[in-house]
Amino acid sequence: MSPVTARLVTIVILALSLTRAEALEVLTRDGGPIAGPAIAHGAEFARETGVAVHVTPRPFDALYGAVMMGFVTGSPPADVLILPADWLPDVAPYLMPVPDDLVQSPLVQGIHPAYRDRQMRWRGQWLAVTLDGDLHMGAYRRDLFEDRAAQAAYRAQTGRALEPPRTWQDYARIAAFFRARGVAGTLEASAENGQRLWSLFSHAAAYTAHPDHPGHFFFDPDTMAPEIDNPAWVRALHDYLDALATAPGPALPSHGVRTEFAAGAAAMALDWSDIGTVATDPASSKIRDRVGFFALPGTDQVWNPVAKRWDRLAAPRPVPFLAFGGWIAVVPRGAADPKAAWDYIAFLADPARATRDVMTGASGFNPYRLSQLDDTAGWSTLMGAQAAADYLSVLRESLSAPQTAPDLRLPGYPAYMAALDARLGRVLSGEITPRGGSGGGGDRLGPDHRPAWPRQPAPPLPRGDGAGGGAMSLWRGIQGRLLLIVALSTLAMALAGFAAIRALDQIGEAAETVTGRDVPAMAAALRLARIGDRLQSRGASLMAASTAAALSEAQRAIDADLAAFAEQMGALRAAAPTDSPDQIATLSAELAARLRALSTDLDRLRGLATLRAAERAKMLAQQDFLRQLLGPSILAVEAITAGETLPDPEIYRTAVRSQAPLLAAERLTDRAMSEPALGGRRPRGAGAAAGPGRLSAHAGAA
Repeated sequence: MSPVTARLVTIVILALSLTRAEALEVLTRDGGPIAGPAIAHGAEFARETGVAVHVTPRPFDALYGAVMMGFVTGSPPADVLILPADWLPDVAPYLMPVPDDLVQSPLVQGIHPAYRDRQMRWRGQWLAVTLDGDLHMGAYRRDLFEDRAAQAAYRAQTGRALEPPRTWQDYARIAAFFRARGVAGTLEASAENGQRLWSLFSHAAAYTAHPDHPGHFFFDPDTMAPEIDNPAWVRALHDYLDALATAPGPALPSHGVRTEFAAGAAAMALDWSDIGTVATDPASSKIRDRVGFFALPGTDQVWNPVAKRWDRLAAPRPVPFLAFGGWIAVVPRGAADPKAAWDYIAFLADPARATRDVMTGASGFNPYRLSQLDDTAGWSTLMGAQAAADYLSVLRESLSAPQTAPDLRLPGYPAYMAALDARLGRVLSGEITPRGGSGGGGDRLGPDHRPAWPRQPAPPLPRGDGAGGGAMSLWRGIQGRLLLIVALSTLAMALAGFAAIRALDQIGEAAETVTGRDVPAMAAALRLARIGDRLQSRGASLMAASTAAALSEAQRAIDADLAAFAEQMGALRAAAPTDSPDQIATLSAELAARLRALSTDLDRLRGLATLRAAERAKMLAQQDFLRQLLGPSILAVEAITAGETLPDPEIYRTAVRSQAPLLAAERLTDRAMSEPALGGRRPRGAGAAAGPGRLSAHAGAA
């Protein structure tokens, strides 16, 4: 073991011991929704229990990476994680089960079964507590639908009454009718990173839900062959594009849909149930007393995935869709205080507190408890009697229907969604257009031979030859995966040195005497940290590469940084003195003594409690760097990259055990990237033993 590594380990351990946070750490997305209630209720929890709560918000696009990085490097990212429910399959191996007394409590049993039984369990184990219930619904302008002139014109044009749509054909006719009268027909999300995929999914749910062949929404449940290119999805795609055409203007994200609808910009809108509280808010809505709601439309024409034909039902059949599924709270294994973590989650989910949250449009939480769906008086006070009756009726109908479709739920979910969203973005931008041909089934209900959803893999990535080509589409085999592991390992070691330097720098001039002899080594460590920062972005570029050229360029950049890393490792070894392992203990005692002396000097010279608090706050701010990097992981990386034989067998065994997180990272990468995301169909039975082919379409549903 090199002396530099020993010193870094000592610095990290001592700094952690001096700055150990007493606060409960919570990690979630940034912004007012979700994080807002977590912070506000955290303050209440601290006042009532004396346990401080520190909420770390991360941008949504970075949240999954931050969570998984903590897990695969062997350090829990926080004591409580508030995450999308659809991520549960990926994080499940790292979570503590929900305590039995909490599962059996009225708090959990009062959650609607659609969310409790589907979203809180994975492979039969209770791992999460639901905080939010998500589904898609429709909203409409009652004043426009009840206008006598509009009703007469619509009946004359279509022979039908102007009323909330019951089928997707009704929805398209009504949207086109109002567009022709100078009003935007309907609003749906279509902006990049604006949650547009779930609008497309909502259109597809009814067409793919054959009563005799359930479970074929996204994949064939027997072979895991993707269904995304069958005629049901083709029709859904065109329905979605036709709906967007009735509302010219810039592409809207989901929150833009609800705010524009509340401003009176369209006759209808499709969105999450947040639209109910936003559109009826007297402070921001121009149509608060003129709003009605409807369940997702249905269809009497469904695709038969076995017979490969369209079948007609006796009557239109709506299929509600649990879009996104909502947000859940979980506790990682290794949380510092599991009891406090579960107490905080129970505090967040307290029925009275949760009801206040779901009635606030800014919270990001939507109704999910049975009692919330029965609170007619509360919703009437908020929305008005008629709007509340519509709203609650839609929620009850959607959640109680046996055919309600859950969202996609399987390991590697974010990769599948990112690939499909990129493909949809190319269609919306006009870069590609759906191609002709709907496959072997044909359209037997009429001469509708509109273009089909693109069948080539998405995104287009280089593929290998033979049966293993799909599994090597991103990494080009095992070497690509190992390259990512090396990048993560070097990043971890570099961040350790960087965190140590920053911590010592904040202690003050007195700490300089502790490491004066190590200045050359610390300079090299700082350069390592800079390389590590670059490698972090390089890794993201590698994961996001969508063409062979982009993938090759990302790999070349990583190779260059790895060469620079090796050079700086040599500088570290050259700068470090050749101390024996026994000097680790001496150095630890010396550094601890210096830190105690410094603390005394600060108390005597500065004498201000506020200054000491500020110093402590600075140290806490570094905790995200320090807590993820414990000694054994650094020793393991050093032993592996340097190829040294450690003299102490116990140290060597510890190093070997610490390789487990790296192996977990490899398995995760292999699993998430082993098959083209929602790409072209495979022949039935082909590749069934590889990647997601081992999964059930809804393996974790119950």
